[in-house]
Amino acid sequence: MKDFDLMFNILKRTLERDPYDKDALEKIGLNVELSKRYEESIQLHLYLIEKAPYNEMAWYNLAQAYASLAQYDDALQALEFATLINPYYEDAYFDYAELLYQQGLLERAAEVYRYIFQTFEWEEEAFANFVDILIRLHRLSDAQQWIDKYLRFDPEYDKILFFAGKVHFLKGQYKKAIHYFKKALASNWIDETYLLGLAKAYEKLKAYKIAEKYYLQATSIISDEPQYWTELIAFYLRHNFLDRARQTLRTAEQHTVGAELTMLAAAIDLLHKDTYHKGWLTLCDLIKTEPELCEKLPKLHPKLQRDENIQKLIELYRE
Repeated sequence: MKDFDLMFNILKRTLERDPYDKDALEKIGLNVELSKRYEESIQLHLYLIEKAPYNEMAWYNLAQAYASLAQYDDALQALEFATLINPYYEDAYFDYAELLYQQGLLERAAEVYRYIFQTFEWEEEAFANFVDILIRLHRLSDAQQWIDKYLRFDPEYDKILFFAGKVHFLKGQYKKAIHYFKKALASNWIDETYLLGLAKAYEKLKAYKIAEKYYLQATSIISDEPQYWTELIAFYLRHNFLDRARQTLRTAEQHTVGAELTMLAAAIDLLHKDTYHKGWLTLCDLIKTEPELCEKLPKLHPKLQRDENIQKLIELYRE
């Protein structure tokens, strides 16, 4: 730690003499990353920027320190300045786009990623983020065009193959979706999201036994994640396999916990006359903290959609 302190102080004095010393700026960025002296880095780089406001590397280092302290708005502003000063600052652009993506600022992230892939060499993880954004913005034709370009360059990258399947799924082209989901699995056979994609596509084609197989495989890969148990149990409820739903819920509760499982437990109980009151009490308790989650409950089964008590309770908490 003393070595880090000594190096930081030497680099600090160097930069105070010359804020544009690129070697010192690169080294102090690495030093701060290893020593975690984020507050001191912020103070130093704000001082350097005051002396040299068009110093893109100082803005970049400042952004890294802000991001490390979860001060994301400040980090984004610093990265924006770095990219405005130098439109060919590749590291700043990639970090700027990724942080926008992580913060859910999808429109801005899409614009930055589009510029990146028109200006710099393509990087696979960044490209996957970009395609994911286009899909989430429901720009399916745009996403398809970029996917086709990438697959000509690398036809075996599993994430892009998965997104190709997802685009076809959202277009209602379930057989094509299955084709790409299977290709993604061929490249990475232990990814639960690819298995879930296959399960949903086969369910849409009413191939329920095959769909069940893939839902089960997804839970076996990541048994401590409630999302995949939730998907499987919801599948059973949608198709009126109530005993399997209850049995699977018991199994899931041995591996994980979560509000989603509590909601499903309420749904299962509400579908049985003998346990309706228990399910009602569970739902009344859950809706106090998870009203948006509880709005999904009626969609699980036609009987739940017709239950006026459930509808009135949801409407009460929606207001």
